[in-house]
Amino acid sequence: MLKVAIYCRLSVEDKNKTIDESESIQNQKSLLLNYCMEREWNIYKIYCDEDYSGADNDRPEFNLMLNDAQQKKFGVILCKTQSRFSRDMEIVEKYIHNKFLEWNIRFVSVVDNADTEIKGNKKARQINGLINEWFLEDLSDNIKMVLNNKRKTGKYIGSYEPFGYEKDKKDKNKLIIDKNAADIVHRIFNMYISGMGSTSIALSLNNEQIPNPSQYKKEKGVPYSPPKSSNTYNKWSDTTIRSILTNEMYIGNMVQGKFSRISYKNQKLVRVPKNQWIIVEDTHPPIIAQSIFQQVQDRLGKYSKPCKDGVINPLAYKIKCMYCGGHFHKHKAKGYEYVRCRTNITDHELCIGQSIRLDKLMDMVLFEINNYISAYKKDDLIDRDLEINNEREINLIKLEKEKQEIENKLNEKSMMLKSLYIDKLKNVISEEQFLEFNSIFAEEKNILEKQVKSIIKKIESFDKINTENNFKIELFKKFGKINVLNKEITDEFIKCVEIGIGKNKKEKLIKIYWQF
Repeated sequence: MLKVAIYCRLSVEDKNKTIDESESIQNQKSLLLNYCMEREWNIYKIYCDEDYSGADNDRPEFNLMLNDAQQKKFGVILCKTQSRFSRDMEIVEKYIHNKFLEWNIRFVSVVDNADTEIKGNKKARQINGLINEWFLEDLSDNIKMVLNNKRKTGKYIGSYEPFGYEKDKKDKNKLIIDKNAADIVHRIFNMYISGMGSTSIALSLNNEQIPNPSQYKKEKGVPYSPPKSSNTYNKWSDTTIRSILTNEMYIGNMVQGKFSRISYKNQKLVRVPKNQWIIVEDTHPPIIAQSIFQQVQDRLGKYSKPCKDGVINPLAYKIKCMYCGGHFHKHKAKGYEYVRCRTNITDHELCIGQSIRLDKLMDMVLFEINNYISAYKKDDLIDRDLEINNEREINLIKLEKEKQEIENKLNEKSMMLKSLYIDKLKNVISEEQFLEFNSIFAEEKNILEKQVKSIIKKIESFDKINTENNFKIELFKKFGKINVLNKEITDEFIKCVEIGIGKNKKEKLIKIYWQF
């Protein structure tokens, strides 16, 4: 007797729709149990996932079932429809058409008649898979549109409210002031205006043991996890202070859409350019007056202020601690200018109080920049990079031509698919013939689309590398031996300079991160 694994799934999108009762987990079970009884199949286990999308591959019961299938604990997987198993075409292909064959597992779905034991059934399953994937894509687009409409009307849709605010219990899309946290925000702005820097403010708040935003959420019972695991996540840092000082939300403007997900399949977040953020003015009570906020922005824009002699420090805001990542700050002692780490929020003892004479650091950085330029020119790397760029340009021409040829083929396939559909409507071909030809054309079209995407990625990559190389070549041509360090030179060559302490504690470790 066949051993059968029954799989049922009910997703959030199902619950949000007006659906008939047949979609419920209970009715899925009932349908599949009756199906097994009629055929006298032995039920090994019923696996159920509730509130999981068909695109979610981290479903606990789903993955347990796949693990049991690999161990051959049953011979059949039974679902109501193929979409209950997965709406992701890649998963359908990976398991139903590959792994299950390897593990000798038969897949059956009752309503749409998918059955891997029936020859000729594969094309219908693949068409179902494409339709299910299209459904997911359309659903994702619709959700994005709804969320963007909410953003544009000034409704707050974030999971966690900004520090200083809380969600209105009567309307979760509306923000109201959280007085306790708002008082801290007020204080941070006032401290900055009084002349304190972001690092000094962080130190002051830490010394008073005032909870930072992450710790504050935790104390309020909010199920919040910090973005990065760190032993200092409950401490104030200069980065946290600066993010508060620059947040337009505190003047009553709703700022959203700073990040977006790559696609409905890839949940990785990417930063959106500032000019594409969605900002709606006067949507909630302000914590900070507009004039105060502007005063802070003006000061923040001048962190690289000229010294008394009118010259801007070439390494301004580029010197960091090797241990805590905090910025070094300038101070005077015994007639010399020093830079030192003042963060003191790490357990690393070397971080505390380490400093270096600014003039010695400048000499060391100047020496390293000249070595960097000299090595590049000495090894004839300019000629090498020019030659590589020329080779890439030739490859780019070939890729553009190849892309055009494939796009022409794609247009032909699209016209053939349209023609095929018209033939079906006119009864020139049967439904079965249409499905067969449609599947073949769709598969060919899918392969061509993947080829175009691959070529576009190569073209973009070549373009980016060539642009960077051209900039680099012009930069090294521009500078010979540098005698005096200035802000223009350090901005062109250096991202940041990390300072650490050597083995004998007097020796300084210096690591330069170059722009390229």
